[in-house]
Amino acid sequence: VQDIFAQDPLVRVDQMGALFIAQHHTPVFDSFMAVPAFLSDPRWLVLVAAAAATAAALAGDVTLAITAAPILGGADGLVFGLQARVLRFAPHVPPSEIVHGFAGFPSVTLAAATAAYGMACYAVAANTRSWRLQTLSAVVTLYVILLVGLGTLYDGQLLSAAIGGFAVGGCWLAICVTGSLTYDRLRSLDSPQINTSRQEQK
Repeated sequence: VQDIFAQDPLVRVDQMGALFIAQHHTPVFDSFMAVPAFLSDPRWLVLVAAAAATAAALAGDVTLAITAAPILGGADGLVFGLQARVLRFAPHVPPSEIVHGFAGFPSVTLAAATAAYGMACYAVAANTRSWRLQTLSAVVTLYVILLVGLGTLYDGQLLSAAIGGFAVGGCWLAICVTGSLTYDRLRSLDSPQINTSRQEQK
């Protein structure tokens, strides 16, 4: 936000990146970009979140299963709220020096994809003791998110918007996961006390 507001060098990178991608549109790339378009489709992301919630519930992690819907829905809601907020801002430079404003910032697609695939990655990593599987899930998740990001850039999204969407989705996911972990730990600490008090009453 600060870089766009001040029209710092990042907006120049946005401009050069958009120009470079526009000059390299080909039928082959158009066909290949159907893959990231599918991976970022809202219906597919809902299925990914549902699968992660189901896997967590089967593994006994009820808190994560319940949190799945707020993680995905909250990421979308947060981005739309931020978009409505930042659109009120205007770059603090003369109109002749403006490269671009806040239109499309941050990216809804990348925020939702980061939240959905990140949640699936956490569900896998938290319910297995295999470090190989944990590492593989993290690498695959980062690769998929990067692929989705490249797809948004190819479709005309600016790099700053993609970075913003990744940051919003990642931060929101971290907050929700931290909250679910904290809740589980507090509940596990309270359980012995509750059981002890019940025994004393008996």
